Amino acid sequence: MPDYKRSLQRAARVAGIADHYVDAFGTRKNVSVEVLEALLKCLAAVRVKSELPGVVLARAGAHEIMLPWKDSRTPRGAELSIEDSHDRLSSARPALAPGGIRLRFKEKLPLGTHRLRLEGGKRLAEFHVISAPSSLATSVRRAGRHLAVFLPIHSIRGRTGFGVGTYSDLQELVRWASSAGSPIVGTLPLFPSFLDTPFDPSPYAPISRLCWSELFLDLARCPEWGAPQVQRVAASAGFQRRVLAARRGDWVDYRKSWGLVRQLLSEMSRVARRSSARWKEIETGAGRIGREYSDFRAARERSFSARGRSVADLFLYAQAQANLQMANLGAGGKAHSLYLDLPVGVHPRGFDVWRRPELFLQGVSAGAPPDTMYTAGQVWGFPPMHPETGRADGYAYLREVLRRMLSASGVLRVDHVMGLLRMYCVPQGFGGARGAYLYYPANELFAVVMTEAARAGAIVVGEDLGTVPEKIRVMMRRRGMLGMHVQQFCLGSGRVAIVDASNAGVKDGTGAGMEAGAGVGALASLNTHDTPTFAGFWNGDDIGLRRKLGLINSAGVKRERRERAAVKRAVVSQLGGKALGRAGARNVALALMKRQARGSSPITLVNLEDLWGERRPQNVPGTSTEYPNWRRRARKSLNEIVESRETTRTIRELADMRISGGRARRKTAT
Repeated sequence: MPDYKRSLQRAARVAGIADHYVDAFGTRKNVSVEVLEALLKCLAAVRVKSELPGVVLARAGAHEIMLPWKDSRTPRGAELSIEDSHDRLSSARPALAPGGIRLRFKEKLPLGTHRLRLEGGKRLAEFHVISAPSSLATSVRRAGRHLAVFLPIHSIRGRTGFGVGTYSDLQELVRWASSAGSPIVGTLPLFPSFLDTPFDPSPYAPISRLCWSELFLDLARCPEWGAPQVQRVAASAGFQRRVLAARRGDWVDYRKSWGLVRQLLSEMSRVARRSSARWKEIETGAGRIGREYSDFRAARERSFSARGRSVADLFLYAQAQANLQMANLGAGGKAHSLYLDLPVGVHPRGFDVWRRPELFLQGVSAGAPPDTMYTAGQVWGFPPMHPETGRADGYAYLREVLRRMLSASGVLRVDHVMGLLRMYCVPQGFGGARGAYLYYPANELFAVVMTEAARAGAIVVGEDLGTVPEKIRVMMRRRGMLGMHVQQFCLGSGRVAIVDASNAGVKDGTGAGMEAGAGVGALASLNTHDTPTFAGFWNGDDIGLRRKLGLINSAGVKRERRERAAVKRAVVSQLGGKALGRAGARNVALALMKRQARGSSPITLVNLEDLWGERRPQNVPGTSTEYPNWRRRARKSLNEIVESRETTRTIRELADMRISGGRARRKTAT
């Protein structure tokens, strides 16, 4: 057995599987033989051809490419086919260099993922060359210091719509925020989710990362909206009763909302189908991906109905309209930008896995090892990417995903950015505590992200919260990517860290200096969509909710309430004394926002719901059906937000502080 175990561990290391890791408690955890066997079996199930092109990294703007080369035959020439172009660059005769060969080109290497062909009488080898910038720091510097606001699209109570926010609502929020001095608006992922069978409305388990959600369409902006047969349905008494029911209450009913949207999309697609010229526009607008996606949706539903082509038409029409409305959202350029989130995975029964199954590991779920919050570990339910198969076409899938998102956003947040280096993988049938880390070609994946971001002139934010290896943060800093600084995470037990005006450091509850991680290399915020709102945190609602959900025991409740009380005393003391504490959570939140606004972070993100003291969370990590995640509506309607003098004045004041680095400089209108 010892010999077998050692050979198994060697095989695992060759495959990129770590046979041990250090957990959140600093303890070394050895991976069991059973887990290694299961993961190796899953990796082996996807055949990786040895003759596939390799991947080489190069510096955009340079004249040289260094290639690893062990072949006894020296190539006589090399030709570089430029991405998205008919251009070709030819190198001088390759020269031997330590560890390989050097190719020199007369022209500078353009940004992109290109195809390199080596010849020596016949083709010797082919490579994908990722020509990436050295850093994205220039994009960050050019953008300056900005205020961003955040609100989930589903939570927007718009003037129209069918119980959820629409792309038009988001556009109105963008216009208002920009006029108030906040040119960046963040929201949750805008990809489609399963809203019938299966039912999984989480924006972090999308059907695809290549398509926009049909649910958020503003149907009144679609050309077929005014057609008589569409209006007959929309104006009918029965339909209007369903609309009122879908809009009622504080929680989104996705099935009701999607049922309404789908019924009208079906009618509108039928109207568009009558004109061959109009349908040609639809097919063009949906694009190749939209056509494949609509066929996938129809194929899935044929097991439940015989509607066939009409289902495909519905989704094709919807994708064409979604592409158009998202293009309008992203048309503001640098004047105003969306801050969009790239989910780390996709639904295992979704379009992306169906379209490119070789890119995903079957029989495995991504997750996280045990920590202080989740002592049994986490199993997220989506398949991790295969570490090798994406290299075959130069990471075409990842490039498609990034281009889709960056066509509409100026700031891209990469969820679980550690996944570019390693992913915790749990074999099917094993619990969250029985997994192992699978490593990826991080330099190549980072290069792809940097190339596409540089092409779009975008800023990249990596979600590096929680237990993240320092190597990831070093890689991000060197590449000009921003990390994240979340103030509530610095208000933990024992030590209280509040960012000061210069962000040079923070003070903890004892008065000692403490590094906060904020500054020029991080986006700063009070909280995230995965944490309690500030008012919920300040009032201890999250502690009671986790007890109710069985995530913490009674002893833990007592301990956390004591610690939270100490945190509040320290925060109030540092921010301005007891008078501020008596003023309530909203005032404390605003005081912290002002500190962050005066700080040196390139982007300060304000959760709009903190401005009116919302206490209920949008999501409780570690739960599924126990809590209605991703369903809560904002307390204030879109109209109330954009017409509120108080909210507008607050955003302007914070935006001025971002510009001046201190007190608001201009007098704002009321």
